[in-house]
Amino acid sequence: MSIIKKGFNKIFLYQLILAILVTLGTSVLSYVLDGNWRGYEISRAVIIIPVTLVICLLMGLPIRFNTKINAWWVRHQIVPIAGIIAGFILLFLCWLPNFEVVERHYDTVMRTTNNYLALPGWFLSSFCLLHLYPRPRRIIPAS
Repeated sequence: MSIIKKGFNKIFLYQLILAILVTLGTSVLSYVLDGNWRGYEISRAVIIIPVTLVICLLMGLPIRFNTKINAWWVRHQIVPIAGIIAGFILLFLCWLPNFEVVERHYDTVMRTTNNYLALPGWFLSSFCLLHLYPRPRRIIPAS
C-alpha cells in the first residue's frame, strides 16, 4: 500500500483542522495588533482563510501525490516546522514599529503593517501547517 493512501483521509483532516485553527487565531491576532479594538469581522476570515488554504493545497499537490517527494517530506519534518517558525517571525516583524509602512495623504498620516513581510509570512506558515505530517507513534513492547 502506498504511503499516500495509508491514513490519507485522517491525516488530511488533522492537517486541515490544525491549519484552520491556527490561521484563524493568527487572523484575529493580526486584526487586534493593527489597532482594531472594536471587534473581529468574521466575514474577513470566512473569505481569506479558505482562499489561503486552497492556494496552499494546490501548491502542495506534488507533496501529496508524488511518492518520492512525499516520502522525503514526511522523513524531514524539520522543514515544515522551520517554515512555520519563519512564517511567524515574518508576521511578528511586520507588526514592529520599525517595519511599519507610513502613508501620507495631505494632512493625514496612516500607519499600516508591512505587507511585504505579512503576506509571505502568512502563506509560508499556512503552507507548512497544511503540510505538517504527524510522526507515526512507535509501539514499545512491554518487557
